[in-house]
Amino acid sequence: MKTISYVILQHRDEVLLQLRQGTGYMDGYWSTAAAGHVEPGEAAQAAAVREAGEELGIHIDPAQLQPLCTVHRNQQAGSYVDFFFRTSHIETVVLMSRL
Repeated sequence: MKTISYVILQHRDEVLLQLRQGTGYMDGYWSTAAAGHVEPGEAAQAAAVREAGEELGIHIDPAQLQPLCTVHRNQQAGSYVDFFFRTSHIETVVLMSRL
């Protein structure tokens, strides 16, 4: 079973989305701010913080992540458990790439 953590960044009543490009996976589709696999032995919350740093160049204090829901899904590629977190507290923003 694969485990994925998602981070949803919220500012007031708006949610940050990103247009996927150059990844080789679902390029051209809109996605939540950051998401990725939970590594063996890693907590879902820690994976969410790591992915936000890797994908968006932002640092999130783990204490500021609010759990939203957990979803179990079966697909042709296998079984997944998805952990969704929300935050409106972003400490550092670094430009990772230009459009």
